[in-house]
Amino acid sequence: MNRMNVLGLLRVGSISAMLILGDAEANGEASPARGPVGSATALAALPAGPEKAIVLEHCAVCHDIDWIVRSGGTVQGWTDRIQRMIRAGATIPREQIPAVAAYLARALPPRLREDEPK
Repeated sequence: MNRMNVLGLLRVGSISAMLILGDAEANGEASPARGPVGSATALAALPAGPEKAIVLEHCAVCHDIDWIVRSGGTVQGWTDRIQRMIRAGATIPREQIPAVAAYLARALPPRLREDEPK
């Protein structure tokens, strides 16, 4: 299959996915068409909003939402983590990094590790 055919199929697939997933992603909810992306508890830990939709669209491709919710960090920590994921192939648009990092820092702040003094 040549490159033009592949690009055409990707566009058709993307358009189909947008039509199927539209309302759920716009509301920052998981879509049943995509399949489970995490437990109900993990999904509830992320507040509704446009950043949640970005996390579900881009992060849940490689990570279960439960994995993400078990993490925590500052805005800078989440920024560093997102940039590292982009270098590894994540597709989050770079211009969305500040908003997503701030959202995740509010929803999932730093946590003390069990071996750290309180």
